[in-house]
Amino acid sequence: MLSLYTTFCLLATTAVIGANAEIVYEEADRSTSECVSQKTVCADISTFNKTVNGKRQATERRVNNCVCPGGVQCPRSEEHMIYDTKKHRMVMCQRVADLRKCTTGQTAEEIHMKDPMFSLFSYTNVNCLCPAHEDPLPGIFARSVVYQKQEFHVNHLMRRYTCNTGA
Repeated sequence: MLSLYTTFCLLATTAVIGANAEIVYEEADRSTSECVSQKTVCADISTFNKTVNGKRQATERRVNNCVCPGGVQCPRSEEHMIYDTKKHRMVMCQRVADLRKCTTGQTAEEIHMKDPMFSLFSYTNVNCLCPAHEDPLPGIFARSVVYQKQEFHVNHLMRRYTCNTGA
């Protein structure tokens, strides 16, 4: 995954939050393509600690995946963010409140891989809202969705995911 980030031009800024807490904010543009739809994940935000000059540093990295339809920049509002894991949030062009709740067995997310219509990048569409999208599951790697199936879909591969019930 690190090699993916090395291809980006990272723009890093440092901000001090609170009296002693320092967080490094990093941002990169993965693509300048227009998002496929309002339900496309236009940015991914990861939080983690890294070592800088021998010191542990809290870091938040935002990777912008695409520009929302109509050339609108990907939102920065919490109203557009859902959890994938405790340490990874996804930002959509549409507001979370506009998503329906998922029903049992419904495809919650679709990951389209190497789609020629999206400059051969992969992208994620969120079809409905899982409970763990709003309240992440315990454990830093527990995803809000689980793999359902994979299929060939108009010149590219698509993976479907359903809600993770935590069972």
